Amino acid sequence: EQISEGNLPADAVIAALVKRYADELPEVRKLAVEIVGALNEPKHATAMLDRLALEKNNGVRETVLRVLGKLRNPDAVDPLLAELARPDASDACVSAAADSLGVLAERGAVSADQLAAMIEPLKLSFVQARQRSRAVRIALLGAMAATGSADFKPEFEAHLAHEDSELLLRAIRGVAAPAFARRVCSASR
Repeated sequence: EQISEGNLPADAVIAALVKRYADELPEVRKLAVEIVGALNEPKHATAMLDRLALEKNNGVRETVLRVLGKLRNPDAVDPLLAELARPDASDACVSAAADSLGVLAERGAVSADQLAAMIEPLKLSFVQARQRSRAVRIALLGAMAATGSADFKPEFEAHLAHEDSELLLRAIRGVAAPAFARRVCSASR
């Protein structure tokens, strides 16, 4: 609450919280990530990425993956894409990774090269998502829409008549995305 009111913790407090990323209790690790993540400082992504590389607890992994999008650090793109491909990733972790990729893309926190690098992994994950939960499919289609890439046109069009309102909404967002609309208009001329 104090953080949202502009009362930021001292560097020593942040360092103590980051140290808790390695705590033996998953609940403590998760809470430390959430608190540091609430600061919305891109520089804090580095320690979280280090933790993600070691973390085995899915609840903590999901929290780290979700917070990485909020931090707007482009260094998170490759680890987020890796999470999509991780064979033993939980549905919650894949959803969190996809959501964060979408947030990074929407906020312009990634380069054109990084956006281009997101296309194939998102497409592949979406094809594989048929065996995953609804939430995963929604998160992946949302990330696709956030990129604004016309490369996802088949995925968007396939869901424009979908009965699931959340999938339909993401498909509409994908078709309506400015970059997609510009490419479609210029291609039809």
